[in-house]
Amino acid sequence: MLEVKSLNKSFLGREVLTRLSASFAEGIVHVILGPNGAGKTVLLKIISGVYSQDKGHMYLDGREFVPYSPRDAIKFGIAYIPQIPYLPENFNVRQVNRLLGSFSEKYMTMKLLEVGDETEISTLSLVELQILECQIALARKPKVILLDEPRFASMAEYLDIWKLFLGACRSMGIVVLIVLHDYEVASREGDVVIFLENGKIKRRLGPEVSIQEKLALARQYFGTQGESLQISKHDNQSSETFLKVELSRARELKLHTNRVNCIFCALSTTWYSDIEDVINSLKTLPLTRGNLGILPSHRADRGLALECSLMENLILSSINVKIGSLLLRRHLKDEMQEIISTLERFDIWPRKLDEKVANLSGGNKQRLAYARLFLQRKTFQLYVNPWRGLDRRGIQMASNHIAQEYDAGSTIIVITDSLEEAKFFAVQDGKFTILRSGGIQSDYAIAN
Repeated sequence: MLEVKSLNKSFLGREVLTRLSASFAEGIVHVILGPNGAGKTVLLKIISGVYSQDKGHMYLDGREFVPYSPRDAIKFGIAYIPQIPYLPENFNVRQVNRLLGSFSEKYMTMKLLEVGDETEISTLSLVELQILECQIALARKPKVILLDEPRFASMAEYLDIWKLFLGACRSMGIVVLIVLHDYEVASREGDVVIFLENGKIKRRLGPEVSIQEKLALARQYFGTQGESLQISKHDNQSSETFLKVELSRARELKLHTNRVNCIFCALSTTWYSDIEDVINSLKTLPLTRGNLGILPSHRADRGLALECSLMENLILSSINVKIGSLLLRRHLKDEMQEIISTLERFDIWPRKLDEKVANLSGGNKQRLAYARLFLQRKTFQLYVNPWRGLDRRGIQMASNHIAQEYDAGSTIIVITDSLEEAKFFAVQDGKFTILRSGGIQSDYAIAN
C-alpha cells in the first residue's frame, strides 16, 4: 500500500499540489487524469524522489519514506518511467540491463520489447525506450511503478505489449500509478481513475464504476475528445513537389507546397533513419533555408531554453539578437503586447513573463513550443508528434493553430507515430504516407 498525506508543493510561490491525500493499493492500476498543469507529473516526481514535497508525508506498507533522489526511491522499491526516458545512448540493451541491475532470469522470461540484447539504445524510438524501461522496471520486482504518459498505451500496434505489462503488474501485486490524457484508455484499463485539477483530487472512480460511466464522467469534467476539430481542404491552391527524399528502400518520399503533408510511421524504428533524412533535407533545401520552423519531438532539449524565462524564449523566437543587448531592450518594448497576447492565445500558465521555463508543467512547455513557432512566422512548418503531451484542450489549441497556419498559406509537414493524428491531418486527397521498416509502404486513403 502506498499512501500520501497532505502533500503540498509550490514553485516560486505558485501552489501546484494542495494538501493532496490518497492511497494506492497493490495489484491495482490507478490512472490519473487531468488538464495540463494539474500537478499529475509533479505528484509522480515527488514519490520518485525527483522533487521533494514542501509539506506532507508518504508511507509505503505503513512505514514513512523520504526519497532524497531517484536512486533513493529505487532502494525503496519505486520505479519511475518518465515521458522521455534517459538511457545512455552509447550502450546496448544488454549493457543497460546490467547497469540498472535487472539482468535476471525474470527479465529473460518476461520480454516486452522484441529487440536483440546487442541493439544500440541510440537506434530505439521514444516509444521503444519507454517499453524497455517498463521491462527493466518489472525485472526489479518493484513495489511501485510510476508511468508518465506512456505513448504505447494508445497505439494499436503495441496493444498486446500494453496489456501484457498491466497483467504482469497486477499478478505481481505492484502498485501502479499512470498519468494519461487519453480518456478511453484510462477508462478501459484503469481499475481506479482519479481526476486531478489545480493540485487537488476532484473525484475518484473505483472498480465498481463501469467503463462507460468513467468515460462519460471524464468528458464531463475535462471536455470532449475533440470531435469538432477540422482542417479545411483548399481545392483552389496550386501545389508542386518541393522535396524528394531517397529512402533506404526503393520508393521516394515527395513533399508538396500548399499542402498538409502527413507522414505516419507505422513502426517506430523508422524514426532514426528516414525521418532524420527528411528533416536534414528540409534544413538544407534552398527554398526552406531560413524559412523552416520545427516543432521537435524532444520539446524540452531541442525546442526551448529551460533556464531562460518565458519572455526570453518568446523574444528569441521573433528576433535574432542576444539577451541583454540594447537592440533587444528596444525591440522588447515594441513586442511586449504581442508576447502577452501570444501567452493568452496558447493558454500558457502562469502568465508571468519572468517565470523560468523549467518551472512550467509538461503541458505548458508544449504550449510554449507552439508559441515560439508561431512567432517565427515561417512559411514551411514541420510538426513532429504535434499532439504529444497535450490534454484535450491543448489538442484543440494545437490543431486550430496548425489549421490557421495552413489557411494563412503555410506549407505544413506532420510526422507522427499516432494513427489518430495521421487520419486527422490527412486533409489533402484524404490520404497520408505510411513509412514502415525503412521505406514507404503505401499512400493510405481514408474512406469518406
